[in-house]
Amino acid sequence: GRPALFDGLAMAAAAGEKLVLYGPSGSGKSTLLGIVGGFLAPDAGDVAYDDVPVDALTRRQLSAVRGYLGQQPFLQAGTIRENITLGQPAEDAALARALALAGLEEFIDRLPGGLETPLGQDGLGVSGGQARRIALARVLLHPRPLLLLDEPTASLDAATERRFWADLDRALAARPMTVICASHSPLALEWADRAVELGPVLGTVPRTGPDASAGEP
Repeated sequence: GRPALFDGLAMAAAAGEKLVLYGPSGSGKSTLLGIVGGFLAPDAGDVAYDDVPVDALTRRQLSAVRGYLGQQPFLQAGTIRENITLGQPAEDAALARALALAGLEEFIDRLPGGLETPLGQDGLGVSGGQARRIALARVLLHPRPLLLLDEPTASLDAATERRFWADLDRALAARPMTVICASHSPLALEWADRAVELGPVLGTVPRTGPDASAGEP
């Protein structure tokens, strides 16, 4: 049979930790993130949230405890407001807070139509960075204890990526969450508290940013 992709891998994320699954393309980052999120079932082994097996949770229960932001943010033809709320009721104060935490306030204020600005299918009309912020605002509108990110800054330039991580840190300061992020970006390593490196050798690498010696946030 085929060799095991994560043979012998054991990892845990503490409450409020920023953990990056780090490695080159093809190392299994997205697959492992999908297993952690309950989107994929492992051939062997277990995944648990606070000692509750993920496979024992219903889809509704899973959705209540983990948010997910994928590589290609899902945007539909409709207004920016509709793309954030997905048709669900949202108080103006909660929506404004999500916009601020996602770093969208200035962008929305510049648009003549504001939140009612229409987007085309697949986010036609906004840049990749703006599309990710819209998707991030959607996740932050109803924050969950666990946030999963799959290559959230892929294809972004360095300056835009740094703003993304800074905005996410502001969001986490306002509403602490455990974040597990699949990424091959060195800037993601700077942002993270800890990284699990995937590849030929599985291991753990420490935070590499200038404040690597700092304690947990």
